Amino acid sequence: MKTITLPPVKRGDTWEFIFKWSSSSAPIDLTGCTARMQIRNKRSEELVAEATTENDTITIDGPLGKVTVSFPASMTADVPPGIYESDVEVTFPVTSRVISSQTVQINIVTGK
Repeated sequence: MKTITLPPVKRGDTWEFIFKWSSSSAPIDLTGCTARMQIRNKRSEELVAEATTENDTITIDGPLGKVTVSFPASMTADVPPGIYESDVEVTFPVTSRVISSQTVQINIVTGK
């Protein structure tokens, strides 16, 4: 699976990422799903930030297959600059089936 490299983000800023799930160009219905995104140091695998539907940092538009992840500035202020990796894991209700996005590489740079 290919790694997607995002433009650099500044620590201390709000980070917003939007992911869309589709099959044959039609959205996959994510109604009732939960999701999480963990940002980890590429070398040490240390967890530096986590967003979930449970902590209200991820919202899901089920019929459109859209997952919006928003890390508030308070969560990103202390993340050291560096290269990090992440993906979004979506869990379906009833079956507990998990699907993940492609790996995302995030370059965090010094902000304000």
